[in-house]
Amino acid sequence: KNAEALERVLPELRSLQGAKYRKPRVRFFEGLSGIDRLLDDCLTATEPICCYMNDESILKYAPKIDVEHQKKCEKHGVQKKIIFLEKEGFKSPDAPFYPEWIQAKIIETPRKEPFQTIIQIYNGKISYMTILSEREMIGVIIDDKYAYELHRFLFETQWNTISSMQRSSGASLPKPSQTPE
Repeated sequence: KNAEALERVLPELRSLQGAKYRKPRVRFFEGLSGIDRLLDDCLTATEPICCYMNDESILKYAPKIDVEHQKKCEKHGVQKKIIFLEKEGFKSPDAPFYPEWIQAKIIETPRKEPFQTIIQIYNGKISYMTILSEREMIGVIIDDKYAYELHRFLFETQWNTISSMQRSSGASLPKPSQTPE
C-alpha cells in the first residue's frame, strides 16, 4: 500500500528535483476575520503596496476593519499607491485629501460596477479580497515571484498613464481617526 502511494507521488517529486521554479504558495481567507488577517499580512510590506480598489464594498460591509487597517498602516509606516475607480464625488478632482502614506489616482470606467475585488501587490505577493455582503467575504494571497512581477509591471504602467488624484466635491474614505457608524 505504501509502495503504491509512493509510486503515485514519485513523478511529482521528480519534477521538483532541480526545478528552478517553485509552485506558488496560495492561502485562502473567509469571513470578516479572514479579511482582517489578509489585510494584516500587508503590514510587513517593505515597498509601497500597489492597490486596485473599488472601496464601496469594504466601506459598506467592513468599515471598522477598514478604519483599523488604516490606523495599522500608519503605525507600521506602510505606503500605498491606490488606483480607484471613478465614481460620484471622485470626478475631476482638484486637491489631495489622503494621508501622506497614501498616493491615489482615479481611472475612468464606462461600467457602473466593473469589479468587487480589491487587489494589493506587495513583497512578492498578490492579495485579492472580494466582499459581496456581510456574509460573503473571501480573500486569497498568492505568493509567487513571477505573478507578482507581472502584476507590479501592469500596475506601474497604468499608474504612470493616469494623472494625479485630487479632491473633488467632498468624497473621501474615512480617516483613521473616524469611527464608522
